[in-house]
Amino acid sequence: MAAINIIADPSWDEQPFAVVRDWALAVPEIVHITVNTPYPGTETWHTESRKFTTNDYRLFAVQHAGLPTKPSLGEFYRQLVETQQVLNRNSWDGWHRDKRTS
Repeated sequence: MAAINIIADPSWDEQPFAVVRDWALAVPEIVHITVNTPYPGTETWHTESRKFTTNDYRLFAVQHAGLPTKPSLGEFYRQLVETQQVLNRNSWDGWHRDKRTS
């Protein structure tokens, strides 16, 4: 079994999150979602550094948007959490299915 990590871009609004939720429910793999984080040395770091919303590097983690979000920050996180909940529920259900059939 494979595990897939989708990286949500801060420019995402409701539609890309909905696409991820729908797709993830249709595949047997475990799917997880994180946020595009501008880590030092990455392309995002080099191309977007003037747009950073914080210089608090404790927030440069895969669950914090260090760049401006297209929807409001609250809406971006609402969509992210809703998507994570769907993915977690699907992974848990799949795990239980696999345990019953083995």
